[in-house]
Amino acid sequence: MRVLFILFTLLLQTVICESYADSLRNIVTSKTSPVDNSEGVVTFKSSSFGLADYGISGEDVEVHSFTSYNYLNLLSTLASTASEQGHHGDVVYLYYKFIFGGQPELTSTASGSVLVSSMALDLIVPSSDRNAALKTVELLGNSTSIDEIVTLYSSTLPGVFFTN
Repeated sequence: MRVLFILFTLLLQTVICESYADSLRNIVTSKTSPVDNSEGVVTFKSSSFGLADYGISGEDVEVHSFTSYNYLNLLSTLASTASEQGHHGDVVYLYYKFIFGGQPELTSTASGSVLVSSMALDLIVPSSDRNAALKTVELLGNSTSIDEIVTLYSSTLPGVFFTN
């Protein structure tokens, strides 16, 4: 009986992790639309995620959305899950996705997007030490749960930061 309980617990953990990863992947690839015609106020609890360690204000961000409440709430919920699981790279990504309302045209992980430019300004520009900046990006990439975000930290951001 104990063995069955352990197997059930492991299966449940796998399903939860897959569900999180699938949800995050759908956000990153814009398969989940930010426009869901829902209204409300949603808060991204930046203060509880330790984002100040990555050059991001530790203040909570509150948004009143007229079209994307459910989507923004999903981003906030995923960030909480990411934080609990130690996926700080995911939390930082979700923060930027949240502040831009998840809009695909602004939040692509491609090198020319507003999201990538903003991440560069916050994560790298304040640092006068190139090695420290790369270490920050590497740390975030190593604490990420899906390949799409790993690529953002391992090649896209370093490419943008140090092309000049």
